Amino acid sequence: MGWPAVLLMATVCAACATAALGLWFRKHWGFWTALLILAVNMSGDTMNAILARDWRTLIGIPVAGAMLAYLISRRRLFQP
Repeated sequence: MGWPAVLLMATVCAACATAALGLWFRKHWGFWTALLILAVNMSGDTMNAILARDWRTLIGIPVAGAMLAYLISRRRLFQP
């Protein structure tokens, strides 16, 4: 896929590292960054299953859902 794939993966890496640091230090922005990344991932898995008929992506939906539920249940730890 070439250099565009490298740039895309570097962006994903930076976003995940930012979310991880924010969660580690219990920052409010880290909570929202992680929530956004998980929601985008979950919607991407859903779209791949529906549009591309790639049923293997369905395994990501309950995993992302569980991670979102856990994160939301602990949101009081990230209050500003």
